[in-house]
Amino acid sequence: MTLPKGWAQTQIGSLCDLINGKAFKPTDWSTEGLPIIRIQNLNNPSAAFNRFDGDADERFIVHPGELLFAWSGTPGTSFGAHVWNGPTAILNQHIFRVRFDDSLIDRDFFALAINSTLEELIGKAHGGVGLAHVTKGKFESTVVPFPPKAEQRRIVATLDALTARLARARAELDRLPQLAGQLRCAALAVATQAPSGAQVVALREVLS
Repeated sequence: MTLPKGWAQTQIGSLCDLINGKAFKPTDWSTEGLPIIRIQNLNNPSAAFNRFDGDADERFIVHPGELLFAWSGTPGTSFGAHVWNGPTAILNQHIFRVRFDDSLIDRDFFALAINSTLEELIGKAHGGVGLAHVTKGKFESTVVPFPPKAEQRRIVATLDALTARLARARAELDRLPQLAGQLRCAALAVATQAPSGAQVVALREVLS
């Protein structure tokens, strides 16, 4: 594939360091201490946390805004890159902290680049139906297109704008059944009796 000038095909492992989470046992769980980031906490921000009240190795501490990669889980849901938007927490196994030089790499672009390879990663993964896990070596050797940082930011901004437009379009589509119901009621009122000024105004408002 021919890339634009300044771009490169780069292995993920050359762009970052990966730190796997701590292997907790159920006996390590507590009702106090740091929240433990598990797969379900990536899928559902409102999911309850288990907690850890022991000495925490700094390698496993995740702060808001960090990039994580769930290397074991269900394709299409948990499996893949996630930006952590929860509280400072401690990372469970089966999830990598993705550490990189943010002077060269835009976090949101990196997440998009990684997730663009999910079909390939799932093809490399092991596991049964509905569950997959990919080894660190196979993840690191996966190649992503890598542009200069200014271009990374431009791509992210463009996709954010498109996503916002799509959300607005979906919101308008969601309003259609309600507007159709209002239009039917207003039209029925006009058809069954001489419309009052208020009814005409209401009909015009629905149609506008």
